[in-house]
Amino acid sequence: MGSGHWLDQYSQIENKYKNNMTNFTFLTNLFGQRSEKTTRQSGHTLESIVSRFSLVSLICACMLTLGVGNAWGAEEVFYTLTPASGSNNSYASNCDVTISGITWNITGNSQQQPWRIGGKSLTSVDRTVYSKTALAETITKVELTVGAASNITVNSLTLIVASDAAFNSVISTVSETFATNSTITFNHPSGDGDWENAYYKFVFNVTVSGNSNKYVEFSSAAFYYNSTTPTHTLSSTVSPAGYGTVALSETTIAEGGTATATATANSGYVFSSWSITGTGATLSSTSTNPTTVTMGTSDATVTANFEVVSNASITLSEAGATTTDNTTYYVGDTYTLPSSTGAS
Repeated sequence: MGSGHWLDQYSQIENKYKNNMTNFTFLTNLFGQRSEKTTRQSGHTLESIVSRFSLVSLICACMLTLGVGNAWGAEEVFYTLTPASGSNNSYASNCDVTISGITWNITGNSQQQPWRIGGKSLTSVDRTVYSKTALAETITKVELTVGAASNITVNSLTLIVASDAAFNSVISTVSETFATNSTITFNHPSGDGDWENAYYKFVFNVTVSGNSNKYVEFSSAAFYYNSTTPTHTLSSTVSPAGYGTVALSETTIAEGGTATATATANSGYVFSSWSITGTGATLSSTSTNPTTVTMGTSDATVTANFEVVSNASITLSEAGATTTDNTTYYVGDTYTLPSSTGAS
């Protein structure tokens, strides 16, 4: 394949993001001017190709970092765990520290900032930092920043995410390679459940030789979420089929958004109630028509339930008086006998 073909593909990407980035001109100038020299095959200089390739790479990096144009979704920090002083200065003991509304339990020296995780004479021992309060958002990744490690071996580093404070219902277990003075990223595994309203536990498995305390510095942890609210599809159905219809004001709705559902009965039938399926989806009323649907975290289906109309012609007599009632009654209705006084 000739260089002109793939260069055209890069040109398309370049032009696309020109429309999305107000600082595109700055980025172009940053990478310098393209050469006027041409090649025999493509009409593009090597300098031009390399310059444009580098430019696209930079643009893509900026898009990933800034979420410009929502090309990949806009990840933003929802919560930052920045160590604050706790009551414990023993490496083997633990204490609770509440930071920005979230309570954390630390096994280690919490009187130091950054926190010091470690101890002495340890062989493959787990030291933990975990939340006792759920983070009320769907987290997409966690970035843990660690500092120096003083004569301590971190055998493994794991993030455990659970739906309960006791960590009995584990959603994900993610292990990453430890490196001193670095930021370590734990991404949400695509096949796992959402990290929504979840609890988080960092597990440092450490080994320390000797009888003096050694440690690794726990500097901070940033919890990210996708600030672009997901949308889901709302559909409708009728039960029993053919008894009526349902009209929806909206069918593509953001999580937490609303739509109005209106039921219309066919001849011979009458609306009875509403029901809905879909994670977190709710109805303002199951008996009122129309009703308001609030979208949850998945696609949803709202169902209008109908009943058959029962027509009755009733003749009642009481103490010699006769009452003829040609009112329409529905299945399950109760008719109350009128008083004999004044009956006609």
